[in-house]
Amino acid sequence: MSGPIKLPDYVLCSLYKNSLVLPQSTYKNMPQYTEKSPKEETNIPALNTINIIGKNTRNVLILVKLQNTDSIPSHQWETLEKLIHACKLTVNDITLIPIGKELLPFSTLQQQYKPLTVLLFDVQANDIDLPFSVPDYQVQHFDNCTFVSAPILTLEKDDGNEKIKAAKKALWQALKKIFLPN
Repeated sequence: MSGPIKLPDYVLCSLYKNSLVLPQSTYKNMPQYTEKSPKEETNIPALNTINIIGKNTRNVLILVKLQNTDSIPSHQWETLEKLIHACKLTVNDITLIPIGKELLPFSTLQQQYKPLTVLLFDVQANDIDLPFSVPDYQVQHFDNCTFVSAPILTLEKDDGNEKIKAAKKALWQALKKIFLPN
């Protein structure tokens, strides 16, 4: 996989015009989506993008807090792909949302994606307005949903680093309880 797909805001707005909440002034100033050739699209001014990955066929929501970047670094994406496949899932089974400075409340995420499982990487439960905390690597159940939280460290290359190896092992033990029960 070559990385996240970036769609211009106006495309997302046209796809979710009945779901997204935007200030009226913002919506009026956005161009309307029309079919264009790739050559024509390059003339569109650069707008903020949202990198949402997956088709959510198994209702697994993965939130990854971005670390001073606008997309998930390739080495973290590779680790995520390995985790997804180890859990007997595909990229189509999940929805992966890289989170910048602005976080959405869980109620909004729940309404939009209807998750049964939520994996939080460097995202705290209170960051998304959940009324509890999720200790790292602990499986937590709330509102018909299962949560696991882990530090961003678990997505780094271990290259022999014992701290990273231990973090990955702890995360894997939690994920096995959810995705590979005996």
